Amino acid sequence: NAGQGKAPFFSLSLPRQDTMEEIRRRLVFFHPTKSSFVEAYHTLRTNLRLELRPGTRPGAVIGFTSAGISEGKTITSANFALTAAQHGLKTLFIEADLRRPAVHRLLGVPREPGLTDCILANKPWTEMVRGTSDFLLGELGLENLMKAPGIENFRLLPSGPSPQNPADLLGSAQMDRILREARAQYDLIVVDCPPVMLFADALLLGPKTTGLVLVYKAGRT
Repeated sequence: NAGQGKAPFFSLSLPRQDTMEEIRRRLVFFHPTKSSFVEAYHTLRTNLRLELRPGTRPGAVIGFTSAGISEGKTITSANFALTAAQHGLKTLFIEADLRRPAVHRLLGVPREPGLTDCILANKPWTEMVRGTSDFLLGELGLENLMKAPGIENFRLLPSGPSPQNPADLLGSAQMDRILREARAQYDLIVVDCPPVMLFADALLLGPKTTGLVLVYKAGRT
């Protein structure tokens, strides 16, 4: 009971919402490749204790979720994927948080078409994937991307339009097929899932992954 001086189990809001530009500054693009900030994500990849090497097939599927919102799940998963690409891994990031998709905004590319089009309209997912040329024409800017080694190894499958039944889509046989086909083409697939205590989506996606990472904010969750 917060009214009795106890902290809530998790909070749904922050005292202040950062701007998109401030959040973008937390991407590895804006930090030296040898910095402790970037090295932390390489350490995370090592601590997963998986065989993540260039050319490994079928690729691993790593999901990221959190307890509640605004805990750093999306920026953590995006930076994990980007540093994996820097390491030489052919990496696909799937924006599967269909409730509050944010990665396409972080990377400055259109949200549509995307994952939901692939599932609902049975369109080839490979045609929805964004690559280097899309990022160069997006909002991040050429100067920032030129400082990002390995960006040619990174691909994004954005969320697409918001569906009425996200959980049904993510638990579908079509989602299984997309992940199976992606594993044949990529060394690593990173899946950004909605918060696990608010929606069932991550529970449905979890069994489809090699492993699920829970991100939480120390001192708040």
